[in-house]
Amino acid sequence: MSTQPQPLGRRERGKLERAARIADAAATLFDEAPFADVTTEAIARAADVAEGTLFRYACSKTELLVLALNTRFEAALDRGLSTAAALDPLDTVGRVDALAGALLAIGDERPDNAALYQRELLFPTIGGDYLSEGERIARRWELAIAEPFEELAASLASASGAAATEVDPTQPPAPAGEAPAAPAAVGHLATEARLAGSAAWDAIQLSVARRARAGFPLLSRADLRGQFELLVRALNRTEVVNNTPTTQQESR
Repeated sequence: MSTQPQPLGRRERGKLERAARIADAAATLFDEAPFADVTTEAIARAADVAEGTLFRYACSKTELLVLALNTRFEAALDRGLSTAAALDPLDTVGRVDALAGALLAIGDERPDNAALYQRELLFPTIGGDYLSEGERIARRWELAIAEPFEELAASLASASGAAATEVDPTQPPAPAGEAPAAPAAVGHLATEARLAGSAAWDAIQLSVARRARAGFPLLSRADLRGQFELLVRALNRTEVVNNTPTTQQESR
């Protein structure tokens, strides 16, 4: 029995083409003006569809903003990951800072729209596939920012010898013939790394939100990087003694 996907019919192709035109038109107009100044009529006109047709693809202007910025924020993540991948794997601060820079660059393009998009993901007023896609992208961001901290924790635990035989029960065993994954950091140390990643992600999001508030003091890139450095120093000051993480002072 053939498993080849069936070609899309003309109607389905037309729907996909209209959806792409709407997304492109919304992204272009939201790039050019604040959310309040962009009308659904203008988006429909730019997409060459009737306004009634537009609302078959998105139920509101807010949903159109989410649709437009989903693509921008995921592309920014991919750029940040590419920049971070070129750095030393042990340069935790540099890797996190590269991701932060990619996200803040998107926020700097139109701070008002970026903050509205961010707020919609945190406190949604809409539902649907576009919001779900935005939440998936935000989760990718959070995991990407946590990863350098988690890898640092695993390296510290491995260097201490405490994690040499540790197995992460949440991960499937390596397939036959493949090397096992790097040892997981010992329990509490791994938790600290996860919390460090969460703190970094929260600081970056707050920095995006602050850009939309006129007169509100911004968190400079240097200060933001300084926060990442503090988090890394906190992890580096943790020793693993008999599989129980302690601070260096406590272990003396």
